[in-house]
Amino acid sequence: MFNCCCANSNNIVITVTAPTSASISISANPATPICEQDNIIFSAVATNGGTNPIYQWQVNGAFTGATGPTYAIASLSDGDQVSAVLTSSLTCLTTGTANSNVITVAVNPILPVSSLISISPSNQFCTGTLVTFTGTVVNGGTNPSYQWQVNGANAGGNSNTFSASTLNDGDRIRVIVTSNLNCVSPVTAASNIIIVSVLPLTNPSVSITANTAGTVCPGNAYCFYCSSVGWWK
Repeated sequence: MFNCCCANSNNIVITVTAPTSASISISANPATPICEQDNIIFSAVATNGGTNPIYQWQVNGAFTGATGPTYAIASLSDGDQVSAVLTSSLTCLTTGTANSNVITVAVNPILPVSSLISISPSNQFCTGTLVTFTGTVVNGGTNPSYQWQVNGANAGGNSNTFSASTLNDGDRIRVIVTSNLNCVSPVTAASNIIIVSVLPLTNPSVSITANTAGTVCPGNAYCFYCSSVGWWK
């Protein structure tokens, strides 16, 4: 005679995951605006992406082929739009793919720097005359720096003007300007060269002669001639 009995199995606890959605946001480093040919790195942050998310980076809606969480590029143009598409590896998602925000890139062109100097009153003057040179810079920024040179040797201070009263004939004057503007290449530029003509100082003299020599008679008319040396006309 056998007794009948009942047996209970083990318990299985079932975890039910509530449906959720994947999302993605991207950021740029450096933040725009950037200069032409600057390298810019875009980074993605995924929410509910799973252990093996897939990223697809886009420029102006076209896939670039980049599939990692970061995307670096140095050939963007002004107005290009960068975005990313996330494909999550999680299950139980209401939406397994997500589109990121769109970053519109501002790209500034590379500008040249140039400088030009002028002299006042002119490049021909007398020894000891105080003359002033003035530098004009294009694309110098808000606070360019100036390095004046006389015959290649540094002179003067950091100013757009340079004054001197001890120049010699044939001295060569120029200024080298360094711009503080973004997106310039190169950042320094040398101006034109002014070669000064310095005239020596001379002592004026005068002498007179008569159209006759020796003893003269009273009442007669005679001519006297004046000659000068060193007088400016």
